[in-house]
Amino acid sequence: MARQWTVIQALLTARTGKTVGELHQMLELSCDKRSVYRDIQDLEAAGFPLCCETINGAQYWSVMEHARNPLAVPFKVEELIALYLSRDRVSDLKGTSIYKELNSLFTKIKAGIHESFYDYLEQSGPVPMLSFKHSYGQLDANAQVVVNQLEGAIQSKRFVDMAYYTMSRKAETQRRVAPYTLWLSEGEIYMIGYCELRLEVRIFNVKRIHQLIVLPETYTIPDDFNLDEFMEASFGIYQGVETQVKIRFDSEVANLIKERVWHPSQRITEFEDGSIHYELTVAGTEEIRRWVMGWGDHATVLAPVGLRHEICQMAQKMARDYGQLG
Repeated sequence: MARQWTVIQALLTARTGKTVGELHQMLELSCDKRSVYRDIQDLEAAGFPLCCETINGAQYWSVMEHARNPLAVPFKVEELIALYLSRDRVSDLKGTSIYKELNSLFTKIKAGIHESFYDYLEQSGPVPMLSFKHSYGQLDANAQVVVNQLEGAIQSKRFVDMAYYTMSRKAETQRRVAPYTLWLSEGEIYMIGYCELRLEVRIFNVKRIHQLIVLPETYTIPDDFNLDEFMEASFGIYQGVETQVKIRFDSEVANLIKERVWHPSQRITEFEDGSIHYELTVAGTEEIRRWVMGWGDHATVLAPVGLRHEICQMAQKMARDYGQLG
């Protein structure tokens, strides 16, 4: 999609039609000319108003004149204000191909609304009407390059060769991966794809991808792969063996647990003393372990035994470390 985005931008800004070769040259694309031609075909199939004129045997592509200016869509002022106020929600997309265009859209919205609404738009009061928590660790220059490369590889369905640093092993490995999609979670951008080293679909933090090369070989996503189903059991982003987890929360925090859906599989049993049993099925226990420990002595893992022992050992180590401090 990133490459198609640049193609449509080039056609919109060009005063005259462009051949596939001219587009390939002016955009300095790493793909071949056939890929650019396929991009144009995909854009046409998606409904973009493109036209083609043959001059001296060469095909010149352009955007139809009526589509060069935005359509007069009758937005209500409150709809535009609502959209503008959501701008903080996309701040974690910095470094991706769509962030720049979204930022431009927000600027135009502000410019197109009467100045009497400016104070409301900027939320000049001490507390905004609506705010979002987002990551403060934006993508560095290398990660931005990686994201742009991955966007192109995903669009053209090409394998990538990359060096990936695994935090748990504290080691870097070389992998060939079929990148399926990019996934935004808790302010971090991940790539989900089939890893030929591990022979399964894996999740990769883009900040830990180094020396990525887009390969000429293409791949096909299996018909039976469903992204929502793949991510459904995860408690956050990590994957692992599906595990039944049962936790007891005391009466002090039980209502905090009950008022929110933490996971789609959760089941809650209430007891007369105000405590609850919280059950769910998760893919791997690393994230659920951290979550449980965040509730301190208000949470006790009842199952599985292995998870309970892990938390017990960590709690004992913490007690020793704090005890040594006096």
